[in-house]
Amino acid sequence: MKLFFSMRALLLTIAYKIGTFSCLNDTSISILCYHSFSNKNDRYSIPVSFVKKQLAKIGHQQRFISLDNAVSMLYSRNVYKNAVVFTVDDGYKDVLSILPFTKKYHIPVAIFVLSDPYHADRKELDHNGKLLTTKELKFLLSQGWTIGCHSATHANFKTLDPEQMQKEILSAKQQLEKRLGVTVHYFAYPKGTYNKSIQTYVKRAGYRAAFSIEPGGITIKTPRFSMPRVTVDKTHQLREFPALYHDSTFFLRKITNPLRLWNLLLRV
Repeated sequence: MKLFFSMRALLLTIAYKIGTFSCLNDTSISILCYHSFSNKNDRYSIPVSFVKKQLAKIGHQQRFISLDNAVSMLYSRNVYKNAVVFTVDDGYKDVLSILPFTKKYHIPVAIFVLSDPYHADRKELDHNGKLLTTKELKFLLSQGWTIGCHSATHANFKTLDPEQMQKEILSAKQQLEKRLGVTVHYFAYPKGTYNKSIQTYVKRAGYRAAFSIEPGGITIKTPRFSMPRVTVDKTHQLREFPALYHDSTFFLRKITNPLRLWNLLLRV
């Protein structure tokens, strides 16, 4: 398996090198999606020391912008080039460990949390980490973090009836706003699950934009309710940055989609 991931890193690097000499260079915004900053054994838990190295490398080559700025581009048509957005899903307490670093280097953070963490679907989360309290979320707001909604309980959207969907999307927004005392503008689909019907619920709830975990860059043509993000996990090596989220990688993925080879390389 290590050999497989090394091969993926090599292919990403080659694609990036080619892209830097072409018109595929830095024409879109990349949104990165993290989950947990810890030493747990699951794939989506990354030691905070390694996350810091990743962010430092990104900061040397691109600039970090806020989620608000990225979404505003879709309205104002002001294009941000060579830019990256740092987002985190689920809302585990261990994300607090990255705060001193992001504050020191002025890295905007957007975190998508559950409105009803006490009834979180742990089977769907596949993680037993403690979730942030209301007090902790308010503290992160005071530090300039953007807080979005990641549904009420992280239920499996493929199995929900209309009433349950209302609870997980509309009621979740209202509940989170009541907890925090601020308007919640953004929604992240649990496990990236969405379709036209689910998007309709999100639009009706009054969210400004919604985010998937489909790899891709943000341009002025990106649909607001299916904005792509690149998931980062512990299988990704430092040398894969910035190739992992570069336009050339997205282009290579697109032209190889019929073979499903790129899906395999990015997800296995």
